[in-house]
Amino acid sequence: MIRAARLLPLLLVAACDGGLPSALGAGPGVDRILVRSSARHQLYLSNPTLDDQTGDGVWRPGEEADIEVTINESWGEEYWHFPGIKVTVEPDAVTWILNEDWLFGIRADDTHTFSFHGVLAEDVEPGAVLELTAVVTSMDCPEEECPAPNPLVFTVVTD
Repeated sequence: MIRAARLLPLLLVAACDGGLPSALGAGPGVDRILVRSSARHQLYLSNPTLDDQTGDGVWRPGEEADIEVTINESWGEEYWHFPGIKVTVEPDAVTWILNEDWLFGIRADDTHTFSFHGVLAEDVEPGAVLELTAVVTSMDCPEEECPAPNPLVFTVVTD
């Protein structure tokens, strides 16, 4: 028999590195993190947040919002091939003003938070669950140096 005291730490470890879906690390306006970006890769993503127009953390049809995601360098090595992030959503219910952006480079052990601006479609039903996927991108990298997409998948519930 597995005791709860022994099982809980195992569940927390799994949830913190791409394992079980969880609300751990979900920022304001974010319902759940379904897939964590792995810190084992040189570039990984973290800290998703939703900053809606009214500031109440709830994205309503027709409302503008900023989705913020942080890119992190974890190997202690600079990366100068225009690292960036691209964000997509399922269902396709957001008109993005900007859904992909890049930096010139990122220094060793540094982070940078990107903000992606979009408008939620007017015909989205209240309570709809939007699944957002952020991936690491690079504009100008030799094939052997291109970063893994290393996705971060999270949900936002509309009102």
